[in-house]
Amino acid sequence: MPGDGYCGSVLGRRTSWLALFAVACSAPQPRLATPPASTDAICRAAAPVHAPARLPISIYSAPVDRFAELAASGVTTVGPYYGEPPDLTLLDAAHEAGLGVLYPVGFEDADLGANRGKDLKAQVDAVVDHQAVVGWYALPEEVRPWVASDLAYLAELRRAVHEADPRRRPLLSYQPNHRRRDELATASASFDVVTRGLYANFVGLGTQRAWVREGTRTIAAAATETQQAWAVLEMFEEPADADPARIDAWVRHDVYASLLGGARGVMVFSGWARPGFPSYATYLAAYLRVFAELNGPQALATPFLVGKPDGHASVRVLAGPASVPLGSRRVASVQSRRFLLEQTVWTYVVNSAEVDVTVKLDSPCPATSVVGPPLREGTLRMPPLGVAVLRAPAL
Repeated sequence: MPGDGYCGSVLGRRTSWLALFAVACSAPQPRLATPPASTDAICRAAAPVHAPARLPISIYSAPVDRFAELAASGVTTVGPYYGEPPDLTLLDAAHEAGLGVLYPVGFEDADLGANRGKDLKAQVDAVVDHQAVVGWYALPEEVRPWVASDLAYLAELRRAVHEADPRRRPLLSYQPNHRRRDELATASASFDVVTRGLYANFVGLGTQRAWVREGTRTIAAAATETQQAWAVLEMFEEPADADPARIDAWVRHDVYASLLGGARGVMVFSGWARPGFPSYATYLAAYLRVFAELNGPQALATPFLVGKPDGHASVRVLAGPASVPLGSRRVASVQSRRFLLEQTVWTYVVNSAEVDVTVKLDSPCPATSVVGPPLREGTLRMPPLGVAVLRAPAL
């Protein structure tokens, strides 16, 4: 009843509740003379990342003369390489730069044949003791999940590689952009890492980039508890709209969207500056800026990798489209995730719309923008394909 305080509020509840509070409610209690402390007063201090974790990032066919630049920008691995396998000079150069190498194993025709098991073992034995080799890349790519002999080949390849490698470095390969979850799971059953192409421009979805996020969810759904999901992003041909500003937005969106979709590694195809690709340098510079955020001093990949998922951040669309088209359906325009790490709440927000979207971030403690637009009174105006990373102290 109004004015009766807490005792009146429990009347009519079950007897057990009344008994529990019988002593406390024996006499009217005076009202508090001072208001409770504000939320700000009990927010802990935001802590820096003390033990950074590095996101696996590899660039196909990366040139040796760029190894130092790639390593300084957060790239962890180079390869795989096509044609002749990497020679000792390349392996030594990668190791000296602090990069790992994904080394190719297998045969282009997906057939071990009578004595090719010995040939496969010889491939592994040739480099198994080199410290630069951090993983094995199975050939051929795009093994067909509906062909039993292809799957048997991969199973035998896995057995032979792991038997020849006492360190049991991971085995992976590539599956094309159109693979469904079930096809991807079947084709990747022998791998330690599940990958798939997410080439939005190449498949004609350059203006529906939510496809990258949803495609990564397919990869993550296909991976088992013992496998990792890696996104394979594009850098191999001149896009129809090659404006430098759009390329930067595409790259930033696709990397962060793939992480929000569940990727725990990123591969970029490819590091080779192909003829007829004048925007190669623009693309590469854009990727390296993002990778430096993730694996550099800011360590923005660390909450994704070792933070405690804190559910989806409370982000509400205030202005702009709440959904975007993706083929025949519509999906959310904005996705966000939140992680708790070292008494700090990290919130990642990605706008997959081609227009501005204004969102409201509900946070019990004051948040500040680390990447992206500034937070003003809890509101973010996300530019087209914009990304925001925010940090707040935990309660």
